[in-house]
Amino acid sequence: MNFSFVDGLLTRKRATGGGARRAAFVAVLAVLALAAAVLGFADDASAQASIFRVGGSVVIRPDEHLVGDVFAVGGTVDVLGSVTGDVVGVGGAVTVDGTVTGDVVALGGSVTLGPDARVFGDVTVVGGMVTRDPQAVVHGEVTSVSVAQTIRSGVNWNIVWWTWPWRDWPLALLYVAGLFAFAALILAWIPDRVHAVERHMETNAGRSAAIGLLALLLLVPLTFVLALTIIGPPLLWIGFLAAKLLGYVALVSFVGRKVAEKFFPNSSALWQLVAGVLLVAVLRHLPVFGWLFTLAVTAWTVGAVLDTKFGSNRPWIPPREA
Repeated sequence: MNFSFVDGLLTRKRATGGGARRAAFVAVLAVLALAAAVLGFADDASAQASIFRVGGSVVIRPDEHLVGDVFAVGGTVDVLGSVTGDVVGVGGAVTVDGTVTGDVVALGGSVTLGPDARVFGDVTVVGGMVTRDPQAVVHGEVTSVSVAQTIRSGVNWNIVWWTWPWRDWPLALLYVAGLFAFAALILAWIPDRVHAVERHMETNAGRSAAIGLLALLLLVPLTFVLALTIIGPPLLWIGFLAAKLLGYVALVSFVGRKVAEKFFPNSSALWQLVAGVLLVAVLRHLPVFGWLFTLAVTAWTVGAVLDTKFGSNRPWIPPREA
């Protein structure tokens, strides 16, 4: 994963001034980087040395030198050696007591700079704080902005009020309860297919996301092409909706399992599903960042559903008989 394009954008952002605005911009870029990683850029041959991890911690040992970027979601990052690239943490703490040639970014977590920390880029924290040892060296800028400051700097609150589902808590609870009931029903009905899609999402993330992104791009053109058949567009959209719903159930099952493995290893399948539904619901409806998360996981999950033929693992075009 290459973050060189981020450097150019940040340079232009510095010229316009504003620490809070720059931090908000970096936060959006971090989510974009997450989307890019989920959409398969981490599988590119030029990025094989980079580390992308969801729900796990990353440790660069004192004797280790990584040429690439480090990107962790829902886990901590500890850089004790050296990283020739950027270090990004989403939803977890970042500790640097080594050398980072690029930027250090934490979204929804804090950054700790030890006495041996050497950061040649910027250190940016959104929704956390920076703890810096007096001997730590940062050649760029150090910016720490709270979530409230970030949202105030870039959100149209009139739009948020009409689109934010959590403004009415009773309805929000009913909304989450409905999602949980739906996911539990589908899991009880077709558990093998849900788990097949879930496994494919994990083992073939790049391929799944690429197929899903292609499906999203072709959805509208295919609707117009099939309009001549009259029945074609409704069938197309029904199929897409079915893929999206099955993908959602696989997603909350996957997220719940990863959360349970990290924090509650002895939890039941029911509580894993509760955790997955709650976490995905919150992430999908965060102001500013929610739509990016939704776009990324929609491509990822729909692609996995299509690639596994709705969890059946049968080919879409059966092989010809000899």
